[in-house]
Amino acid sequence: MEIPLDILEEIGQPMDGATVDVNAYDIDMTRMSMGCLTILQGNGRYAITADCIMPGNWKITEYVRNVSVDETQEFGLVIQ
Repeated sequence: MEIPLDILEEIGQPMDGATVDVNAYDIDMTRMSMGCLTILQGNGRYAITADCIMPGNWKITEYVRNVSVDETQEFGLVIQ
């Protein structure tokens, strides 16, 4: 499964060249978490491949860093 992440600068422009780290944490299984490799696809779109994520409720945390940004964002993801 590929999960796209669109990363934008504050002014709404796509951000290429950032370091984007992603962790996935299974909310229902407290010990189930994993780091995900991100791949820049261009025009601010990064993607993670998460073939080993099991069905359930996941919390995804993305860490975005470059020379002007150091941000963290979390969102929920339900895999059925």
